[in-house]
Amino acid sequence: EAHKETKNTYYSMTDYEELSEILSELSDYPLAVSYLGVFDGGLDHRLMKNAEPAKTNGSKKQLLSLLGQAGADGQELFLGVDFTKVYRGGNGFEPKTHAAYNFNDSPVEVYQYFLATGIFAKDSRSYHILSPRYLSSVVDGFLGNAKEYGSLYVEDLAKGFYADYNKRNPVTPEQAQGIVQVNLVKLAGEKKLALNNPEIDKICYGSYAVNVARESSGYGGFAMEIPFRQLVMNGLISYTTLNVNESGVDKDYFLLQALELGSSPKFTVTAKSLDRLKNTRHADFISREYALVKADILELYSRYEEAFSKICCMEITNHRALSFGVFETTYANGVRVVTNYNMYPVTCEEGELAPLGFLILN
Repeated sequence: EAHKETKNTYYSMTDYEELSEILSELSDYPLAVSYLGVFDGGLDHRLMKNAEPAKTNGSKKQLLSLLGQAGADGQELFLGVDFTKVYRGGNGFEPKTHAAYNFNDSPVEVYQYFLATGIFAKDSRSYHILSPRYLSSVVDGFLGNAKEYGSLYVEDLAKGFYADYNKRNPVTPEQAQGIVQVNLVKLAGEKKLALNNPEIDKICYGSYAVNVARESSGYGGFAMEIPFRQLVMNGLISYTTLNVNESGVDKDYFLLQALELGSSPKFTVTAKSLDRLKNTRHADFISREYALVKADILELYSRYEEAFSKICCMEITNHRALSFGVFETTYANGVRVVTNYNMYPVTCEEGELAPLGFLILN
């Protein structure tokens, strides 16, 4: 990930050599890895049409070597792309011409939201949103320059609302969705895709759905959260949880999600210490340093593999709530898994469940 340190200085939090070392250490696991900040200037990127690797991460030769290493070790490396966000000028982007417009007929500029203060800070990272009318030409340009890269992690196109309210040349939400659909078809026709939190009509274009939450928004008075979305997606696409290492709950909670729903636990890491990001616009990143979370990654993935070696299946045929926070999942081969999300022990017909515990029943 290439990050801005001062006005004119950029550096990488995980360069190609460092990621190579991390993948080597985890080569026992068939990982799917999304690598952010690769193209057109890094994490705070320019208009993403040139597919030019960020120089702070290393040389293009090193990137191709990294891709070869991952493939040889049975790992999948998806390079991050984000076509609708533009963090800075360059590559021909002019906000007044190419950005989507607000209702007040001015270019949209989105500022970073700070949860602690409850405000969007104007001195924070900000980005413009590319107008849908230019999306196809940008994607075409990118694909023309990215023939050597086989797998992409698409952060933007599979989710969210998209339109342009420019009074002189508007693009309606319906028209914008059609444009998005056309470009996802193009991307999926040439590349293997991982999609960030995709909507249900977009999952057909990806091999992985990333950052799929089990929890609801928390709004409204619901007695229980049912993971309907994952149950619908099961068998159609592989999907990951939210970040284990940026959550306020125990990592066992994410193992329960994996056992209940057939999802994969997910971590986001950087090779370098996050101390480098103090007093920068990326100071909101937390708990990402690989050296500090490595033990959690190895423990959780080992327990995940051990559990699924007993389950021997990922296809879910039945799911039911036994009581508050206690769920039973039946897999296609007849194996049942009972999970207890409560912070206290629970007794069910099959036996005692520890807090954040589970039972695998053949």
